[in-house]
Amino acid sequence: MTITRKLFWLSIVVLIISCSNNEQDFVDDQLQNSDVLQSSVVEKSGGATEIDLLWDIGLNKRSIIRHSSPDDNYYSIPSDLSEADNVGNPRPPEKQGKVYITEIGPYHSPDSTAASVTFATYQHDEADYGQFPGFDLWFTGGWGQPANYKFKNNTRLMSTVKLREVGLVTTHWPEMRKIPLWSFRDEFRLNQFNKIEAKFTTDLEIYREQYVRSLSYLTCDFRISYRKENYKNVRVDVIGVVFCNLSTANNPEEDIVYKNFPYGDNPVEPIVGSDEEIENYHKNVILLDAEEIPELDYLIKSEPNNGIITAAERTLIYDFKPLIENYLPAPPIGMGYEDAIIVGLDIYSAARGCDITFNVNNVRLIGTN
Repeated sequence: MTITRKLFWLSIVVLIISCSNNEQDFVDDQLQNSDVLQSSVVEKSGGATEIDLLWDIGLNKRSIIRHSSPDDNYYSIPSDLSEADNVGNPRPPEKQGKVYITEIGPYHSPDSTAASVTFATYQHDEADYGQFPGFDLWFTGGWGQPANYKFKNNTRLMSTVKLREVGLVTTHWPEMRKIPLWSFRDEFRLNQFNKIEAKFTTDLEIYREQYVRSLSYLTCDFRISYRKENYKNVRVDVIGVVFCNLSTANNPEEDIVYKNFPYGDNPVEPIVGSDEEIENYHKNVILLDAEEIPELDYLIKSEPNNGIITAAERTLIYDFKPLIENYLPAPPIGMGYEDAIIVGLDIYSAARGCDITFNVNNVRLIGTN
């Protein structure tokens, strides 16, 4: 079962390819500092331990780079790496002597430390930035103050040919051989944890749809990559929870398909599913509609509308470990969860024929063992 031309945030990674011996030593030295990792570990009753998997707990620091896809470009505005050196994540290996190449040239923090989070867009033109219709990305806080990310994805008056996406992305880059890059404290694998909880606070500041063929949702996606001993990619799985589904059209245009895509012992009708070969590896994608699964919370109940909708701020928590076990295929033959590397947590909007503004803050990814 496939979907037509649906590139999720899998394509939005820091595309820095190689690492010299000096850079390797630089990062390995930082890895030896066990205080950095241990500072995120909390002992729980009953002997369980919790660890924040992201370097920047809560994503509260100004350690942000903006990236657009599919053109694969970085931009200096509203990027802000002024606190990147204070997060703990290591400096990325430099490509052609620079870290991020933007429209104004090299862009980096004083110590060239990697960004903790990416402001990411898909299918928006750069001319859409800061415009209406178009998209916008606002960050407030940092420097000791709680942060807030505001995302505007205004497509109501734009062509409905494209499904446009706006949100935030965190990424680990497995090719770096167990180095904790870029957003994660370490190379974490599924078998290390009994629970893997994404926790964040969000709202729907405003939603307004076009009179016909609107397609819109907010989702929290979790990404894993099955790697062999030589780190060759065998399969990528993306499983998301659609926590706000405001779509009013079935199968508009060509980008998304509503199909029954059951996995495991819990067949449901998710919002979308795909199963396809990409280059030299396999990819599975499934987005679960939280309203259809009793154990999942959601922001606001979907219902037919033709006006303005808002939803008050709520804190949502999703344990992805049972969702992976119940809804995704078993690991590839000869592999297990010990081969599944956690490579990303993403929160974003997808919109066609509607305007969406939503806020996200206090983002955490917590592993419990």
